[in-house]
Amino acid sequence: MGEDKNCLSVRRKSSILPARSSACFELIISDLSLSHEIEIEEIEGYTSLLAQELMHTITAQSAPAYNCFIILIECYNEKIMNRTKFLKIAVLCILSAIGNVLGSYLRIKTGIPLYIDTIFNAAICFSAGLLPGVITGMLLFPVMNYWVNMFFRGPSLGFFGNIWEICILVEIILVWFFYKKMKEREAVFFEDSALHTFIGVAAQLLVLAVLDCIVISVTGGIIDYVLSSLSMPRTFSPEDNFKLGLLRNNVPLLATAILARIPINMVDRFIVIFGGYGISLLYRKWLVPGRN
Repeated sequence: MGEDKNCLSVRRKSSILPARSSACFELIISDLSLSHEIEIEEIEGYTSLLAQELMHTITAQSAPAYNCFIILIECYNEKIMNRTKFLKIAVLCILSAIGNVLGSYLRIKTGIPLYIDTIFNAAICFSAGLLPGVITGMLLFPVMNYWVNMFFRGPSLGFFGNIWEICILVEIILVWFFYKKMKEREAVFFEDSALHTFIGVAAQLLVLAVLDCIVISVTGGIIDYVLSSLSMPRTFSPEDNFKLGLLRNNVPLLATAILARIPINMVDRFIVIFGGYGISLLYRKWLVPGRN
């Protein structure tokens, strides 16, 4: 593994120091180069050692020693920030899963024919990436939703109730992949928050919402078709109302399962993508303080 740029810079600067200081810096550089996973405690120890070296070199060519000292301080701050960001992402994953559970519970209680329990999956994926999105949607949400079912809604469908998590996973991957393509347009919007730059971002979000509608309709339709073909247990869903009309017109069962989802998903995915993106902006303000 190659040396860090900061380490190379320190090595060049240390070459003009007295022998005693150079030996100190070479030891530090060697350790920094061996592993990028250096602990904060080690950085603190190096900083203390450099402070002592500065006292010995203060009367002769101390600028390189000072520069090395500053680099370690920056490294220390970066480690602190990385650890803090990791904890913040963990908190956001938990809060997002709770938000999804509340959305699912609200949908059941109010009878809203929309799947508003995936908005926070999109939000965490927009703001923190694929892995936090998968952890939220595929791990935390199913576990929390299971306990909500146990306490408030009665027994669930067991394994076959969780098979719909496939749709969640597909959506998370789609959002993550598409968002990578729109980061350049988003950067322009952040630099110049004008109407025309916002329209550029909104247009790409609209394209994502349409793609999401199609992909989720196809994925959900295939799962529904398989469950129906195998006579597996399933609960009533808003799409069943559309399916009845299509079946009466002799539309094939697989096509019916897919087409019946499109009207609801058109509205539902629009809310999920735009709502999730809006929430992600708040997430990112907390993850990166001071960001516009």
